[in-house]
Amino acid sequence: MKLSVISSAAQIGQDVRIHDFANIYGACAIGSGSVIGAFVEIQPGAVIGKGVKVSSHTFICDGVTIDDEAFIGHGVMFTNDKSPRSVFDDGTPVTAATTKVVPTRVCRRAAIGSGSTILCGITIGVGALVGAGSVVTKDVPPHAVVAGNPARVVNTSSFPETRSTMSMPEGLQQPHNQILFDEYNEYGPVQLGPYSSYTWRHDPRHLLFTLARYKFGAKLLQGCESVLEIGCGDAVGSPILLQTVKRLHGVDLEPAIIADDIRRNEYGDRLSFEAVDLTKASPAGMYDAAVSMDVIEHIPAQEEDAFLHNIASCLNPHAICIIGTPNVTSQQYASENSRAGHINLKDHDSLSASLHKYFHNIFVFSMNDEVVHTGYKPMAHYLMAVATGKK
Repeated sequence: MKLSVISSAAQIGQDVRIHDFANIYGACAIGSGSVIGAFVEIQPGAVIGKGVKVSSHTFICDGVTIDDEAFIGHGVMFTNDKSPRSVFDDGTPVTAATTKVVPTRVCRRAAIGSGSTILCGITIGVGALVGAGSVVTKDVPPHAVVAGNPARVVNTSSFPETRSTMSMPEGLQQPHNQILFDEYNEYGPVQLGPYSSYTWRHDPRHLLFTLARYKFGAKLLQGCESVLEIGCGDAVGSPILLQTVKRLHGVDLEPAIIADDIRRNEYGDRLSFEAVDLTKASPAGMYDAAVSMDVIEHIPAQEEDAFLHNIASCLNPHAICIIGTPNVTSQQYASENSRAGHINLKDHDSLSASLHKYFHNIFVFSMNDEVVHTGYKPMAHYLMAVATGKK
């Protein structure tokens, strides 16, 4: 008799085995081929990769991401709040909605021994080993062996299968490239998400154009403390923004892509993600800037005001808002698939008019391929609006 509780909102891959008395709550994700032991609790927002083994009596909370082929021993306790309490100073109960979740990541093929406690906000590196009963309070380097309370590095993992299978070259003709091979061997190749992988295979030049738009945005946002990326998709442009801003929060209305973004995140708490439909709600928090590339053209015209209002409502008074969208004059050159999704295209004047409802100053630049300019507006393939002075 099965006595597990499995939410209908959970995303569970193929060939996942869930033993009796497990509790799988809300919109969590479990990758194919994983095994979930008895009496395990997995909370909404947790993301577990493919081929992961979670042993009995383990607690995995919101904000925890466990990458592919990791091992979690019996009775491992994860946390997601650095200042836990039951009530605020005025006696108001603390709820899930009012708790700031601090993310934690367990990287590919890492192993955590039974009875360990993992404090939030840390990353356990690729192939690392946490000894049984450890209390992990800070990042664990890739392939390190840690143990104790607090956990400290005591050795290096002896499991060669946790490392890349690439054969290391001997006697490089250019020795200065050795560091590139070392890092590739240590961390493996960078993973593209589903959208960017498709583009790379079918139209790689378009990926260059997309990244150029993010470079333009990153230059304007140099030094910003906290930035919101709207319609982040598979986060291919996020690393470019992170070269100039301190923290980036990516939102998208597609929960599946957000779950994949969380799984692939290599930037710790500098980069966070949330599934939000901006036509219905604003994300949590306030931001110094917002960036939205290739989104507004997909928003139905009757929902555009709600979309822009929800962006403006989470921006600080002196924030910058950057909106990028194809020019309506470029529609005749778009693919059939693109034309089907482009239901709210703008020209220079209509984009400026839409943003003027929420910002005092609007500067619209033209863009053709990867070149930004101020040339003849109708000949621009892409428009990049910079809005300041929130009303």
